[in-house]
Amino acid sequence: MKKAIFTIFTLIAFFLSNAQTTNPSPYCDGNFDDGAPNVSPVYDRVLSTNFGTLNNTIDNPLNSTHYLFFNNLAVPNLTIGNPYTCTTHFYVGGTCGYGIWIDYNHNNTFDANEKVGGSANATDYLTIGNNIIKTNNITIPTTAMTGNTRMRIRIVEDDNFIFISGNGALILPCNTSATNTNVMDWGETEDYVVNLVTGSSSVPVTSITVNSAGNATTVVKNNTLQMSAIVLPANATNSTITWSVQNGTGAATISSTGLLSATSAGTVTAKATANDGSNVFGTKLITILNPNSVNEIEENNKISFYPNPADDLITIENNSSIKIQKYEIVSLVGTKIMSGEFKNNTIDISTLGTGYYYLKLVSINNDLIIKNLIKK
Repeated sequence: MKKAIFTIFTLIAFFLSNAQTTNPSPYCDGNFDDGAPNVSPVYDRVLSTNFGTLNNTIDNPLNSTHYLFFNNLAVPNLTIGNPYTCTTHFYVGGTCGYGIWIDYNHNNTFDANEKVGGSANATDYLTIGNNIIKTNNITIPTTAMTGNTRMRIRIVEDDNFIFISGNGALILPCNTSATNTNVMDWGETEDYVVNLVTGSSSVPVTSITVNSAGNATTVVKNNTLQMSAIVLPANATNSTITWSVQNGTGAATISSTGLLSATSAGTVTAKATANDGSNVFGTKLITILNPNSVNEIEENNKISFYPNPADDLITIENNSSIKIQKYEIVSLVGTKIMSGEFKNNTIDISTLGTGYYYLKLVSINNDLIIKNLIKK
């Protein structure tokens, strides 16, 4: 009899230790306040998730808090720097947003920059219906820490949060507090353990240099300029890039192959960003000219400066008819660092930090001349 009792308790202990839990600790609370025990069916829930080797098809609509930590499933290994596809099936009964988070820095918090998938904007609601499928392409960033960490998937329908507070579909990974108004109404939260590992062949991108055809820094409005990028190291595991353009005083678009189309006169910044999750990018400032200013290019080329690289003072050599009135020094992403009136053909850059900059020279007629500057 004692042996039988011992066996029963052993089996109970085994199943308890291998069952999912409703305790998110040490992570934030992600439960919901709509569910009395055995309420069925639960609207707005996760039906299944597939991510790497993780394949969870457990649909638990009777869970009263609508939160489950699936700590009893086989932990998937996710290689840092590698891309993965996360496919999630939802039952959607109302106006819902959803999100996916991975605690990359292992600080027991889902930081804002750790949202890896979900509703893209405030109006990106899930389609109402059964078995709504959402696919997210997730690359584990090279800055992620190795080891076991938490992943959270959440679907939320809450009128106060979505409509009254104006957040829309951009849901949060946690309840903002334990008060009734801040605990979400309808939805489900699922947590998983994932293991981030370093692959022997995983080599992150360390630098990107953006170039243009003929090393041009100008293009005429309504024309195009082909951009290119040098990605280092040459043996990077994932050396692909995504092109984008940041409009400044001008405007342009850029294709997936780096063809920049100039649409409005002024300056734009062409940007190439690594796709391996390293957050490495390169930029190049391009000036878009009006057709009637093409003849000014030759005059612009008569303006130079030295030394470059420089420590403290740079001297402007102006052999053109352009009269320079003021100057600006900006970062590669367009942030103004310093500016002033142009005097005595020199500019003091001693306070600049070491790095790469753009030197902008502005004439009395508001003509703009842009040069690359390197500060030692």
